[in-house]
Amino acid sequence: MTEEFCSYKNGALVFYTKSSITVYLFEFMIPSISRPP
Repeated sequence: MTEEFCSYKNGALVFYTKSSITVYLFEFMIPSISRPP
């Protein structure tokens, strides 16, 4: 594995983690988005 690929993989992992945390927070804070009345 080259260093470039490693850093790219790491960046993608961080991005995925951040986006999933954001989605979780949005669903937790604003449940009306995922479950409309």
